[in-house]
Amino acid sequence: MAVFIGIDLGTSSVKCAAIDERGRQVAQAERTYDFDSPRAGWLEIHPDKWWTFTRDALAEVVSQIDANDVKAVGLCGVMMMAVMLDEQGNPVRPTLSWLDQRVLPQLEWIKRNGYDEPMYAATGTALSPSQTVLPLLWVRENEPDNFKRIHRVILSKDYLRYRLTGDIRTDFTDASATLMLDNRSGAWNHEVAELLGIPPAILPELASSALPVGGITAAVATEIGLPAGTPVVAGSGDGVSTILGLGIIRPGQVGITVGTAGVLMSTSPAFVADEQQRCLLFKHPMPDQWYLATATNTSGEAARWYAHAVYGELDESERYARFMSDAAESPPGARGVLFLPYLAGSRSPYYNAQARGSFFGLSLNHKLPDLARAVLEGVAYELKDCFDVHQENLEREHTPVDEVRISGGIVRNPLWIQILADILELDLDVPQATELGVLGAAMNAAVGAGYYRDHAQAAEQMSTIVKTIHPNSDNHGVYAEGYALFKESYRASLTLYQHLSEFVGRWGG
Repeated sequence: MAVFIGIDLGTSSVKCAAIDERGRQVAQAERTYDFDSPRAGWLEIHPDKWWTFTRDALAEVVSQIDANDVKAVGLCGVMMMAVMLDEQGNPVRPTLSWLDQRVLPQLEWIKRNGYDEPMYAATGTALSPSQTVLPLLWVRENEPDNFKRIHRVILSKDYLRYRLTGDIRTDFTDASATLMLDNRSGAWNHEVAELLGIPPAILPELASSALPVGGITAAVATEIGLPAGTPVVAGSGDGVSTILGLGIIRPGQVGITVGTAGVLMSTSPAFVADEQQRCLLFKHPMPDQWYLATATNTSGEAARWYAHAVYGELDESERYARFMSDAAESPPGARGVLFLPYLAGSRSPYYNAQARGSFFGLSLNHKLPDLARAVLEGVAYELKDCFDVHQENLEREHTPVDEVRISGGIVRNPLWIQILADILELDLDVPQATELGVLGAAMNAAVGAGYYRDHAQAAEQMSTIVKTIHPNSDNHGVYAEGYALFKESYRASLTLYQHLSEFVGRWGG
């Protein structure tokens, strides 16, 4: 039996799995971790913490299988998070989370100087607080000694691969999210880097996602139980890997994953620059294709926040069950309660770091079930706001949406996924696999090992749809009106967001 190991380094955990040639998971392990928060709004983690948990999870997976069956290892990891290495290959400092808010002054500096325009022209990706250039600029301004020590900057999964193999580089999908890659040509954009004051010399060598770039070192092989020299491919960003695991490999398909954040991606055979700069554009693991992407900041995280804030007295295992039970008691439309889920600002399509979450429309007649349902609907409305951007851009390229696949925690929640299908008014195809990030990583490994000729064949064999959620037409009217009110509520709050940000700046919070 051929086995491929996938590693998925996420925002709060690392997952490892052994996947067979039909996409079936034969062994898995997971380790969870937290970011450090030295100050309000700051989130960072030392990359060695990632490595420790990954090594342990990988060893656990290998212990459950015949290590000689493993043909290759693939990785994916949180995108945009800069790992800064010194000349000896050691991390210069902890890595800033993509949710870290300390970089907002650097974002404003880029906009104030008009640098965001040439960056967008070269990348097709709108500037947001999450992108790789911002922590580099923050370190340059606030820790100049550390900035001088940076010899290479790579991404999160690249650090794991470096510890596995000694290879220091990144792949095109991760590089395309840094704002320093020319996403048309696939080459580093030295002009933009120099414009920002980032030395082009620190940018690493590039590789395609499925390219074998090294083998497991002898020292690591002893620790984890894999044979030394087991091939490791370059890998891809976690959002890209998850959408690849969903089987989104041709125009007309849209993949949605609802984890901590919500991510939507569609395939395009052309470089698509959204005229309103609402999107991100990533290189596809397949040659000469791109992923058009939109993303939220707090989809699953918004639900997690509500569950812990309202049902915190219950055991962890009971909180979500109570949450969903309550939500099911409220009718579609939550009896007029709207929830804006911008608990960490807005990414797509507004890129408004000042946006904040709120309940709107509360009266003395409302009860907790209405708030619970409003949270689920509010997240789904935000996802539709992102989805509409894909529809608009794909129709302009004459490739209308004909299939939507979905993954993440939402698929384990019948009520929530039905709400999303109703709001989108589309069928939602659910895959067999539940851990799409590790599956996408394993698909890269399978292609890199030569087991499949390309990603299309790997997706055909390894990504299987097991059920389809159909929209309930009875709910179209209430959700169409609710969605319009959701968007109107955001627009009406713009001035308030600014004033609230100023208030918090003066008084803390």
